Amino acid sequence: MKKYLTVILGGLMTFGVASAQVVTPPTPAPAKTPDYVPPPQPAAQPPAQPAPKPGNTQYKGPAKKIAIPKVDYKPIFEKGPDGKVLPISDSAQRLTLLEVHNPFMKDTDRAKVAEYLSKRDHRMETVAVDNLDLTEKVESGEIDRLDFVSPDTQRMAFTNARAMTEPISPFGDLISDMSRRDLLNDVQGAMCDKLWKEYQNALREENRPASGKRVDATWMGRFIYNDKAAEALVALNRARVLAVTKAADVLPKSGLDSALASTLTEGCKKAPADAKGRVDLFKSLTKDLPIEQRRAWLKAALATRPEPQGEPLIPFPKNTGRRQPAEDPNADPNAEPPPAEPAPEPTEPAQNK
Repeated sequence: MKKYLTVILGGLMTFGVASAQVVTPPTPAPAKTPDYVPPPQPAAQPPAQPAPKPGNTQYKGPAKKIAIPKVDYKPIFEKGPDGKVLPISDSAQRLTLLEVHNPFMKDTDRAKVAEYLSKRDHRMETVAVDNLDLTEKVESGEIDRLDFVSPDTQRMAFTNARAMTEPISPFGDLISDMSRRDLLNDVQGAMCDKLWKEYQNALREENRPASGKRVDATWMGRFIYNDKAAEALVALNRARVLAVTKAADVLPKSGLDSALASTLTEGCKKAPADAKGRVDLFKSLTKDLPIEQRRAWLKAALATRPEPQGEPLIPFPKNTGRRQPAEDPNADPNAEPPPAEPAPEPTEPAQNK
């Protein structure tokens, strides 16, 4: 009997201990302090990009102002007895590269400048012919028929002008492109800009109303966009000269009807010796031909050109206006981001009061 009582009492004691543990559990030990782990280091910052160079119209941020040493120089334009700006012998920006106008351009710069211009000309001739419809529109005065003043037509005028000029101006302006490629140092580029702006300002003042008021916004818009397209027009004329000069060789390979090719070849046999005469002859011979046939003759002529030596010249990708000048345009020609909605064009540069 005692044996059974002992077992029962032992069981009750065990049950009492278990019950006490369930109702009032002991306080848990504090958690172990974790080992110190240093915070992650900040990501390495990319190296600072060089400051934008003079004339870089692609970059809209603050420009570094370059002090130009005082030198004697000849402007790229002259005025006639009537005070009007006389026609210049070449594109304005190319003239700024000549030492007579830009004393900071030296003999040691000639080879690299010549190589760049040769590659640029080669590419521009192809661009002008590939976009022959646009080039001929500008040549025929399409931009001069746009109204940049009326609020009802101003936005459409800018839209139409861009549509005509952007495809035929892949490199942008000459000074900016050369500066971005480190073909002009800061002082050379600043002097080029100075010469170009003097020419632009002279033309603007020539067209300022006698009352001294602001220059007509339509004149400004037409000047800006005609200037953007001017290089393509010059390139197209070089292609026309080549087409007439090599007519007998290239027309049979142009894909044109043999009878038409023979007629055109015959018409070129007594071509004028000068470039302007050959351009005029090309226009006369092709004025009634569809654009596809004009382009076919021109492309056959361009195919005879030797390819420029070395790495081809690739335009910088289009951008929203804040691409830094040090980026390599040859790295990835397909990396162009989708074009952004362009900012509204000013009717006149801010410095024109």
